[in-house]
Amino acid sequence: MYKTYYPSKELQNYVSFFYIMEKDIDDIENQKPEFLLPSGTPIIGFHYLNNWVLESVKNVNIPKQKLPDYYITGQQTTSYTLIVEHKKTGIIGAALKPTALWQWFKIPMQNLTNRVKKIEEVITEDTQSFLNQYQLAPTIEDKIHTIESFLINLSSKIQTKPSLIDQCLDIIFSTKGCVTPKELTRITGLSERSLQLEFKKQIGVSPLQYARIIRFNNLFMEIAKPRQETDLLFLASIYNYYDTSHLYKDFIKFTGIAPTSFSLEKFKLLEELVIEIPYLIQVQN
Repeated sequence: MYKTYYPSKELQNYVSFFYIMEKDIDDIENQKPEFLLPSGTPIIGFHYLNNWVLESVKNVNIPKQKLPDYYITGQQTTSYTLIVEHKKTGIIGAALKPTALWQWFKIPMQNLTNRVKKIEEVITEDTQSFLNQYQLAPTIEDKIHTIESFLINLSSKIQTKPSLIDQCLDIIFSTKGCVTPKELTRITGLSERSLQLEFKKQIGVSPLQYARIIRFNNLFMEIAKPRQETDLLFLASIYNYYDTSHLYKDFIKFTGIAPTSFSLEKFKLLEELVIEIPYLIQVQN
């Protein structure tokens, strides 16, 4: 089960959406891992019933690990799979705007890229008091309200104004990731090196990496649409791929499957996440 919730007005500059993700399964031993793609958002996760387990990350050699009860992760640059250890598992997540953690805590975001940290390792102020309130909240809605109140309090302590990195993000989103770092430097007036350093510091990856994630997410949503036939040559042209072989290479890089062999129906949680309110492109809205 997957549901999304829009943030309150006070959080719209910091939170893309809240979500609930539940897994209810009888056969633990023979479960099929859930496959997910990078969304372009940092995540704060709050388990309320058992814990999801990170089983594997594509092209990264890391051991299987149970996700902490409450955790923060930065940008994900590759796909990953999740499994569960109990018949029922549930989590509430806050999918953040790309620069939210930087604005709140001035954390060098490259330190969180493809990493999972316990929430208290990142947020030190009033964390235990907040987590106690979260644990005592009797319903899912009450828990979301508790999270919102905590994040609103964080946001009230800072003053933000649009920056050149925000301008770059707007351009990346409006072009669906079809923009080069040179174009961003021309528009912003920053040098390519300054742009890269600031982007990594505030977002966690280079502008080129981030644009590629956003471009792929838009491409994926096109290919995942139920239809008789997908015109890959047309998609390659509108998403600025040199040719279809480069599109194939990018698709395989993120999914491990050629676009002509991909079937969304084989990935039940991913299908649920993209079929109605696609999590992969919500940050762009």
